[in-house]
Amino acid sequence: MSAPLFFCLCLVLTTIYCIHAQTIQIEEKLTGIDSTIHKILKDWHVPSCGVGIVFKNKLVVAKGYGYRDLENKLPITPNTLFQIASNTKLFTASAIGLLVEEGKLEWDKPKKKYVPQIEFFNDELNSHVTVRDMLSHRTGISRHDNIWLGSAFTRQQLFEKLTYLEPSIPLRQGFLLNNLMYAASGWIIEFLSGKTWEQYVIDMIFTPLDMVHSTSSVDDEIFGKWSLLFGANTTGLTLTSCGKAVMFSKKK
Repeated sequence: MSAPLFFCLCLVLTTIYCIHAQTIQIEEKLTGIDSTIHKILKDWHVPSCGVGIVFKNKLVVAKGYGYRDLENKLPITPNTLFQIASNTKLFTASAIGLLVEEGKLEWDKPKKKYVPQIEFFNDELNSHVTVRDMLSHRTGISRHDNIWLGSAFTRQQLFEKLTYLEPSIPLRQGFLLNNLMYAASGWIIEFLSGKTWEQYVIDMIFTPLDMVHSTSSVDDEIFGKWSLLFGANTTGLTLTSCGKAVMFSKKK
């Protein structure tokens, strides 16, 4: 056997051995994970969850636990969609970051330079609030969730109500979570990109990352495999379905 051939054979055998050893190591580390997750679901009165584990850029675990529909005993699968709630803020902030990279916006310049359509309660906010302030919850405006939660207002109508929200503390003097600031940031994306928030996220984030199992609307019935949204009481696992949930699953 020639030296180069022998070297190649050794390299292949070493690679196979390392992969096999790595697989064994992963399996050892995951010993007992099923019982652990079932216990967590029971302790927290949660009907289901989906688990994905990535090791060295590879998906090594994709598994569902419990039921996506408790009443009909429909199981969670790796492709079940879940509502991600405020994690959608990550997509809004990332989309804003892409606009910054495109030169259409700056993190620390007053928003009025780019989107004068946004009107706050007073001149100080209008002159100084930046998109970083809006995304960092430091505008001084409290959350006012009752304005939008369950309301029939359109996005434009909610956007126009920002001018009536009096700040609770001065600008940049504290953290006050405000979902409307993220809604307004979504409007900034629409003004500067010429696309809706949904379409911009699809074009700039979902599509490049091949996130074909993800959506931004409950009207988008991907495979019809939603996890129902449940509420639990504090005394036991008595669950009532609250409707369909949305939006995030694994890549294709």
